[in-house]
Amino acid sequence: MLAVPKYLSDNLNAWFAGQDFRQVTFREEWEPTGEDYEYTIVYEALFEPESDDQAYVNLYATDEGAIGVAVESRSRIARRLGFVSNSPVCAGGFEPSLVNVDAIMRLIQLIAQGEISVVATVIPLLGVTDADVVLSSYATEQLVRTSVKDAFLMKTPTPLFGFQKVLPCAAWS
Repeated sequence: MLAVPKYLSDNLNAWFAGQDFRQVTFREEWEPTGEDYEYTIVYEALFEPESDDQAYVNLYATDEGAIGVAVESRSRIARRLGFVSNSPVCAGGFEPSLVNVDAIMRLIQLIAQGEISVVATVIPLLGVTDADVVLSSYATEQLVRTSVKDAFLMKTPTPLFGFQKVLPCAAWS
């Protein structure tokens, strides 16, 4: 099923080449090494902004053609809020599933346009204890007919007596 990772890579490269993202690095890894999962990751695409105000994105594909998405890390969110965290946990995304590459491309375009926010739960002395990605209403409308909207972790923030901070993510351009 290497056709899906190759198709995803071709689409991402063509799209990124047409953009003017001076502060975002796009890099790919074929057969990445790392953690053990119950699936085999054969391709990773990483969008790494210089600024913590812009969303970090990791797209990855498995040997079975499933695609996963990880958006923003707790360590980057903590830095943005003046805390320290070494947590590799991401704020949003989804485990590998069979989703349409065109829907993934639409999602990455919306993230690049700054159509997401991070809702971070911050508790004094503990720092960032939880974080979720929330799509803008425009992004939700754009993804309503794709398989991504249903798969993307979009929790409705539960107010915790002022312990939650909404952090809009800036556009990549």
